[in-house]
Amino acid sequence: MNYRDQVLKIIGDEANIKYHAYIPLDRHLSKKNGRTIGRVGNRLIPTKSYELVSAEKHITVNICKYRREGSTTITRPVWAILLFHFARSKYFTKKREVNKKLPDLSNLYELPQDCLEAAGVIENDHLIWSHDLSRRIPADETAIEIWLLDMDDYFLEFIDDQAP
Repeated sequence: MNYRDQVLKIIGDEANIKYHAYIPLDRHLSKKNGRTIGRVGNRLIPTKSYELVSAEKHITVNICKYRREGSTTITRPVWAILLFHFARSKYFTKKREVNKKLPDLSNLYELPQDCLEAAGVIENDHLIWSHDLSRRIPADETAIEIWLLDMDDYFLEFIDDQAP
């Protein structure tokens, strides 16, 4: 059983799934490393590279394609599972070791979260309360797979009980 199948088994009931998409990519980019330095007057400022702008557009357009007809923007806390599929040739070195040049998982989260917000799937990416089960995984092709699930009511009640 591959990791994706294990995630599906854990997720279980499809009623919890608020959004799902599988988006093939040329390569994974992080917003942190997809910046260039531009000049405005005498000041140097970080700007988005052409590659980052293109990736944002590609992901946002594809996120829109996966929206269910009649679905509304998510306004409650969600659990996000982001699977970053890397082509095996990029994931492993020739010595069959995990490539140390893969982007950090924490840096990979930001781009798809911002695209989910830009596409209107989620009201604000601060509503993503958990990334449990998110991983970088070897695969046949480079892609991102996104699941947004309802936060467990028990957990939300626990948070409410902790308020002063």
